[in-house]
Amino acid sequence: MLREIPQARALLRENKLDQAEAVCERILGTGPGNGPVLDLLGEIAYRRGAFEAAVEFVSRAIERDPSRAVYHAHLAAALARLRRYDEAIAANRSALQWSPNDAEIHFNLGNAFMAAGDKDEAIASYRRAIAAKSAFVGGYKKLGAALNASGRFDEAVDAYHAALSIKPEDARARNRLGEALENAGRFAEALDAYQSAVDLAPQFALAHLNRGFALIQDRRFPEAVAAIRRAMELEPDNALPRYHLGNAFKKQGAMSEAMTAYGDALRVAPYHHPSRFGLCMAELPIIYDDEADIDNRRDAYTRALQRLISYYDGKSPDELAGVAAAIGSSQPFFLAYQGRVDRDVQALYGALVCRLMAAVHPQWSARPPMPARGAEGRIRVGIVSGYFFSHSNWKIPIKGWAEQLDRDRFHLFGYHTQARHDHRTEEAVAAFDRFVEGPRPSLDWGKTIKSDDLHVLIFPEIGMDPMTARLAALRLAPIQCASWGHPNTSGYPTIDYFLSSDLMEPPDGDDHYTETLVRLPNISIHYTPPRVDEVPLTRADLGTREDGVLFWCCQSLFKYVPRHDDIFPRIAKHVGDCQFVFIRHPSDRVTETFQARLARAFEAHGLAWDRYCAFSNRLEAPQFAAAMRVADVFLDSVGWSGCNTTLEAFAQGLPAVTCRGDTMRGRHTAAMLEMIGLHACIADTVDDYIALAVRMGTDTNWRQEMAKQVVARRHRAFDDPACIKGLEAFLLTAVESAARPVPADHPARAQAAMAPIRGE
Repeated sequence: MLREIPQARALLRENKLDQAEAVCERILGTGPGNGPVLDLLGEIAYRRGAFEAAVEFVSRAIERDPSRAVYHAHLAAALARLRRYDEAIAANRSALQWSPNDAEIHFNLGNAFMAAGDKDEAIASYRRAIAAKSAFVGGYKKLGAALNASGRFDEAVDAYHAALSIKPEDARARNRLGEALENAGRFAEALDAYQSAVDLAPQFALAHLNRGFALIQDRRFPEAVAAIRRAMELEPDNALPRYHLGNAFKKQGAMSEAMTAYGDALRVAPYHHPSRFGLCMAELPIIYDDEADIDNRRDAYTRALQRLISYYDGKSPDELAGVAAAIGSSQPFFLAYQGRVDRDVQALYGALVCRLMAAVHPQWSARPPMPARGAEGRIRVGIVSGYFFSHSNWKIPIKGWAEQLDRDRFHLFGYHTQARHDHRTEEAVAAFDRFVEGPRPSLDWGKTIKSDDLHVLIFPEIGMDPMTARLAALRLAPIQCASWGHPNTSGYPTIDYFLSSDLMEPPDGDDHYTETLVRLPNISIHYTPPRVDEVPLTRADLGTREDGVLFWCCQSLFKYVPRHDDIFPRIAKHVGDCQFVFIRHPSDRVTETFQARLARAFEAHGLAWDRYCAFSNRLEAPQFAAAMRVADVFLDSVGWSGCNTTLEAFAQGLPAVTCRGDTMRGRHTAAMLEMIGLHACIADTVDDYIALAVRMGTDTNWRQEMAKQVVARRHRAFDDPACIKGLEAFLLTAVESAARPVPADHPARAQAAMAPIRGE
């Protein structure tokens, strides 16, 4: 009857499962079972989706003949489908004992490692598969995926190129190549890869969608919208293209169109949580037409947030599946630019996202106990950020803190949630005792951070990076702090302290935060001016006249609130021959909205705005520094002050004029000028600010004297050791205080676990 085994295999190849099974049962019915037949029955069960039965049949086959590699490989495949990945890894390794050069087994072992979350072992297995079978397209593609997931983007690019050298017509490999190139910051090449994928497979919706992403990065918004719309046409029942269409509109400041797109996504998929958050956050535009517009949008956002809270109230765990991906996908970033105190509305938002993350990860919903310090007695401090690269959050405040904290007393852990990597990332790797790089899912990050048994966890910003927003909503350390990388209260009940600057906070600053405010000495940061290459640049390069006084107004346009638009024509009327140079926003719509506001403000004073206002394209760091050298005055934005830009202005010897605002984010430059002793450049009212700006513009001798004083005194704002000593003192005191046993209802320790969402 064993002659019937080939017949059963032939039937299996034709997918005639019932007939193949009948032949196998007939063979087994004639005598004792044998390995090949049991293995065939396992394959039949596997194809039917009966994976437990497949494991049983193939395990019996292995008992009869453990030297057959194919049996172990089939067992591994069934175990993998049951998500029993550790057992699948063991079964594949057993198969390799009998067939060590089998490319497919190495390949499947790599798949099992990837599913188990062990990317390094997966990469090694895929490389062995390729070594055993040089023209292994699938092996190169999987290797590329594993490298991409590990943040090794250039290596991933090489792997996809290798796959395409074997099979150049593989549109999916070209799409994956584009993703790796985009992650590596090579957007022009990514666009070429996506275009090639679309050319090879015009019906490939994901390639159109990815091409749209890359076009957004290149600020080619109309083309991006067209590409995403094509993906929508190809997959009309898929919410994802509609969601990203909303994102494309939002980046342009087209909030009405964004809301329509998010609404369409929810019509297709009511549980597409990122679209629901996107719909709420689209109530916060990038820029406003006038002050009444701010009031209206603020009210609209508050109502939308209440609707969002009501929607999630009472949702079951099944209904909350996938909600973690929504946390951080759209955040109330632009709320802070309305120039108001946001504590109450942020508290609503923070309570919601913390409840949702607690529902997803209940194991991290309550404050953990304070761990022991260990034999060395050092306090373990973690810093979570998506900006361990050339970004203002690295320069201010992370770099100075990480490099200057006393290593005899503090053990530092860095967690880089994003994939971007540059020479500043290498600085970060050197600065920390342990440095972990992403990207990783929130579950992996939670396990990684929690396993380090930290005393304190610091989030330099909450409100910008999506993964940071998720992790900050969990309880991964007994003491958790936010800081002013995004200078607004988080509203998160999981955050205990807000690390701020003593010189920047207004007298009532404590009332602006849901966290306990910590006023670190001076400007709270140990800032070292980065070395910037000097490049030639003229006023003509900025689009301005060669003559007259040049006011450098280099802040993002959304920092300029409508109620202060008349500052510029009032200064111009008194100075006369002058220009204000602004930086264009990536969206023409945003720039044009701001220009229309300027036109109205200047017209009200009988002036033509375009005679006094110029707009430069966005500048790289060397050109930005060069622009400060050709300008005359750094004219600080009122309400949301310059920070990194102010320190860079000091480095270039450019005098500044500022006005203290009502909140910490409106007092950065004032604090820095206080730090260097130039109180004469600080105003306390808008009228005084205009008078100072006019004096800078008309009194050449005074302006030059202020510039000399900036050069002579700027060192006082740099490399400040006092803030480091203040941070160290805070960390030591906070940990010691939290470690002391006190009653559970004591105010300093009272923090109940987050209330679960009803229906959990």
